[in-house]
Amino acid sequence: MEKKTASAIMLTLLLTSMLTLAFNIQPVKASGTVYIRANGSIDPPTTPIFTADNITYTLADSINNSLIVVQRSNIVIDGNGCVVQGFPLTNISNVTIKNTIILGGGVYINSASYVVLSGNIITRGGVVLELSSNNTITENIIILNTNWNVYLTESSGNTISQNYIGGIEGVGISQYGIETYRSSNNMVIQNKVTQCVRAIRMEGVIPPGELQSDASNNTIIENNIEHYEWGISLYCSSNNTIVRNNITCLSDPRLGLLGSSESSGISLYRSHFNSIAQNIIESNYEGLKLVDSHFNNISQNNARYNTYGILLESSTFNMLCRNIITRNYYGILVQSHWHGYINTLRYNNMTENRYNFGVGYWHFQDVDETNTVDGKPVYYWVNRRDAQIPPDAGYVAIINSTNIKVEGLDLKNNYQGIFIAYSNNVTINQNNITDNQYGVQLELSFNNTVSGNNIANNNYGIYSYESSNNSIFRNNITNNNQNGIGLTHSSNNSIVGNNITNNNVGISLDYSSNYNRISENNITNNGWCGISLYYSSNNSISGNNITNNSDGIALGESSDNTIYHNNFKNNTKQVYDLSWDYPQYYLPSINVWDDGYPSGGNYWSDYVGVDIRSGSNQDLPGSDGIGDTPHIIDANNVDHYPLMNPYGAPPPPAYSLTITATVGGTTDPAAGTYTYTGNSTVQVTAIPEANYLFEYWELDSVNVDSANPYSVLMDKNHALKAVFSLIPPPLSASISPLSASILVGQSVTFTSTASGGYTPYSFQWYLNGNPVSGATSNTWAFTPATSGIYYVHLKVTDAKANTAQSDTARIAVATVPVGGYSIPIQGYSAAKPLIPYLTLIAVLTIVFTITKRKTRKTK
Repeated sequence: MEKKTASAIMLTLLLTSMLTLAFNIQPVKASGTVYIRANGSIDPPTTPIFTADNITYTLADSINNSLIVVQRSNIVIDGNGCVVQGFPLTNISNVTIKNTIILGGGVYINSASYVVLSGNIITRGGVVLELSSNNTITENIIILNTNWNVYLTESSGNTISQNYIGGIEGVGISQYGIETYRSSNNMVIQNKVTQCVRAIRMEGVIPPGELQSDASNNTIIENNIEHYEWGISLYCSSNNTIVRNNITCLSDPRLGLLGSSESSGISLYRSHFNSIAQNIIESNYEGLKLVDSHFNNISQNNARYNTYGILLESSTFNMLCRNIITRNYYGILVQSHWHGYINTLRYNNMTENRYNFGVGYWHFQDVDETNTVDGKPVYYWVNRRDAQIPPDAGYVAIINSTNIKVEGLDLKNNYQGIFIAYSNNVTINQNNITDNQYGVQLELSFNNTVSGNNIANNNYGIYSYESSNNSIFRNNITNNNQNGIGLTHSSNNSIVGNNITNNNVGISLDYSSNYNRISENNITNNGWCGISLYYSSNNSISGNNITNNSDGIALGESSDNTIYHNNFKNNTKQVYDLSWDYPQYYLPSINVWDDGYPSGGNYWSDYVGVDIRSGSNQDLPGSDGIGDTPHIIDANNVDHYPLMNPYGAPPPPAYSLTITATVGGTTDPAAGTYTYTGNSTVQVTAIPEANYLFEYWELDSVNVDSANPYSVLMDKNHALKAVFSLIPPPLSASISPLSASILVGQSVTFTSTASGGYTPYSFQWYLNGNPVSGATSNTWAFTPATSGIYYVHLKVTDAKANTAQSDTARIAVATVPVGGYSIPIQGYSAAKPLIPYLTLIAVLTIVFTITKRKTRKTK
């Protein structure tokens, strides 16, 4: 409300001034005053313009030019609400310019002193002081100047107070509100600076190897600064005092928390020995930021609703004392790339920040228990030995220390829950570490133990940088936004028996993280991958459950790792190599995926092989728990001995199969007793010897099938017998008689002889090539109804569907003569053959004929 009221007042003043111009309101003449008119005339006319000191000049109306004041002293120019294009002021002193609307040219003060600008409206030109000192700029409206509103260069001892400086919301902004260059001992007091890219900026030069600047001892006090990108910024400027300013970037304080702006409330770059106290710094991206700045005193400030409350980067020997840091995203964050330097933190209260406190990289500093996070002490221990962190800790950092115990703590809402640097033999056990940026962070630390902790809902669960020989085991590491466990340039660590669930990456090994052991972890439901290896080699990854991740293992130019006895179950991709999709950027990763025979490789839930063979070549009968065919990952990676069942799970039941065979054949597998995994299916093939035929199988003494091979489901112990028989002679068939002559109505009975083949036989008689209905026994009586020639044969079929056909019999059938003889023909039999009768008839006929001829001759 105050900001809106102030803006309204300033805008009203500006509009009032413009109205005065428009209606050309003439001032009332005052005695003892010299009036200057637009045409250059003066009243009284005998008084020359700017020729005398110790006199007051008053504008009678607006002047469409600049008023030049040169080498005058002790004069007052009262604009009286009129417009002037500009005021160049050179080599003057004790000059006051007031109540003027200055457009276009602004006010340029060069080599001047004790100039007072008061109550003016200055736009489109600003105020520039060069080589000028002890001047006062007060109660002016200095707005909408494109580059500088107020600029001081090599000017000292000046006072800038109670001005409205900047732009107007919705109308325009300025680049700089107030900027000073190589200027010292100036006072910037109680101004409102708004709508500027840089509200107040002080810049100087620090000679190489020194800390003191030629821009120093300035005072910035009780200013109201808002709507900017940089509020107060010091660049190579030292020994300044910044006190009791209200510095608010955004009208909505929540936007700072979300980090939607890149603004800085107070920023120092290579600026030293400054005092920053009792400021309210609100709704910025960076509330108060120090970069490469040393020996500054930062005390009693209230930093709130910023993304970073106080941020120190590569800045040392600073004192942070009694600051209230609340409702920021990061409270106080200290980062440095240097070793061994110290910042001192005392009595700072960090509360309700997303991450209250933290240190980055390897920054040694003096932070004692007078600092609190959410009411709990900050324990920042340096150079300690053989001690235990107290149970009331709100933040823990252990630097250059050994034999420290951190047990049973509840650590949350900090940049790190626990920070370890240059330390060894630290035990971190049974703590609840949640809602931090890093749950546990290890930097250049060795032989430490992280065990039995609940590390959840952090951005990173456990992060290790250049830290080796540490043990991370039996922790519950869940729901962290990035890595559950991340190693960078870290080797020879053991990661064993952890539950790593619902993170983005379960375990990450990056950039030469080699010779680590990752074993017996449950790595489940991680968003990107279970285990990621990036430029990391010679690691042992064994006995892990890698389940329901997007990628089971993701590889980027990581070779010579040994990966076996892991359970890869239901991952979207069991293995993924970056070279598959980006061969132009990554070389293939070539790793070992099994532990040889009989130890075996990994369990793959998508493996489709079977296990009925055993041996190193998988060519012997019987199950051995290893797939009979390799699991192919890609052209360079093969699991030669994939496990049929999850590693570590109770073995499935095993049953025996006893195979036997009768005389006349063998089996594959050969006769013997073998053990197979329960519910597996075993195929057995019967192999008959020469002159023998496979007949059927007997499973558990029951004739089951003659299929060859035969499949046995191993749901219990079984006995399987192959039954063979001697191959018989080929099937043959004959019939009798093969010829006959009969009369119509007489019968011929055919008999058959069948041999060879497989009994029982089946019969079918054929007449003139057509099967005779119902003639399916081994004998058949044929009784023709008409004369003619008939042909008869027999087809015999054995039990194996083999067939044989007899020779064909010829039957001649004659018609009985009228009144002729009748010789009964009963057909052929063994006792009364037909042929002798026919022969007798023929002989009698011949004899009768010869006798008749002789009788005729005698007569």
